[in-house]
Amino acid sequence: MQGKAGDVTDSNNDTTTGNEYTYNGDVLIEYTRSTYDVMGNVTWTKDNTGVETTNTYNNMGWETGSATANGSLCTITTNTYDDMGNVLTAVSPEINTETTYDKLGRALTVTDTKNGSSTTTTICVQRCLQW
Repeated sequence: MQGKAGDVTDSNNDTTTGNEYTYNGDVLIEYTRSTYDVMGNVTWTKDNTGVETTNTYNNMGWETGSATANGSLCTITTNTYDDMGNVLTAVSPEINTETTYDKLGRALTVTDTKNGSSTTTTICVQRCLQW
């Protein structure tokens, strides 16, 4: 059984959703509390293990950052975008990518730089157009 308990909206028009929960028979197996901004973006979550995540967005509603706290470990991710909403850079402990696009918004190259090395993948747009 799954469900969602009531919502509360604060003076900033941010909505906190009560416990979203899942039961296995009579046993509560997970729940999450979430806060949403006026655009419906999730700005904060906390799960039943205590992991909290805070997300930030630009005025277009595109996620620009995320911070997840799991005990003493904090993981931060950041993204930047072009005017078309394409992700230009994505940085986290696992990735550090930069993507280039053509005028139609199609990815041309993706460069992944981490641990002192760099790998660039070139995407062949012409081949795709021939198919």
